[in-house]
Amino acid sequence: MIKIIAYQIAENLNIKKFKTDYKGELLSYSSFDLFYKFKEGYIYILNYGALVFANIDEIDKNAFIKFSKDYCENFLESSHQEDFVIYQENVKSPVFSYDSLKVSTITAELTKVAMLQVAQSVSLDFYLEKSQFLFDETVKLTNQLEGYGELLISRKKLLKFIGKTINTKNRIVDNLYILDSPIVVWENELLDKVNSGLEKTFDVSVRFREVEYLLKIVESNLSIFIQLEDTRKSHFLEIVVIILILIEVINTGISWFFS
Repeated sequence: MIKIIAYQIAENLNIKKFKTDYKGELLSYSSFDLFYKFKEGYIYILNYGALVFANIDEIDKNAFIKFSKDYCENFLESSHQEDFVIYQENVKSPVFSYDSLKVSTITAELTKVAMLQVAQSVSLDFYLEKSQFLFDETVKLTNQLEGYGELLISRKKLLKFIGKTINTKNRIVDNLYILDSPIVVWENELLDKVNSGLEKTFDVSVRFREVEYLLKIVESNLSIFIQLEDTRKSHFLEIVVIILILIEVINTGISWFFS
């Protein structure tokens, strides 16, 4: 039996520096992941801030998370978590349930594929929460437009919100490539079945579309807010110009009167 626990501990993780500093038994790696053998289990590190443990005890797990903190960007004090179990049983083909998988043989490659899918699932939870927050914040502003006919927020606060939203959206989009299938499954029928089955089990495509849908709405609303802010700024400049013209006319009139 392989017990898998995945955590979203940060928005990003510097795996290049981690690989240089950590001297564990590295089984495989790429530009976005590191896969280690650790005692009787495995540790999988992904650059989008996910850590996955397979058959790692609580003490070692907590110590590893603490060590990884120095390589994190925007470490999350309250991390998302997902649990999954792989059972080795006498089955002809993989059997999937919402929190477990049954296979006839457990290998390091199969464990890695399962760990990747659990990591993607916990990361999608994180991104969905971030996307929902951005959506809720833009809804507050659109409600202001509906109720008052204008945005009840200062220009500075609006621009800060737009900047924060765009940066968050860009981080999410940059990391959504995680949904690509690993190369190893293309060459192995069993691994391909496991990978495809777990994608369906975790509703990866459905949840990805939900994140994508929320981000498109947020992007559309941001475009409207930017246009409104440009219009508001343009009106302000027009008023300033009119005031300056009036001042000039008054000064000219006063000068003419006293001359």
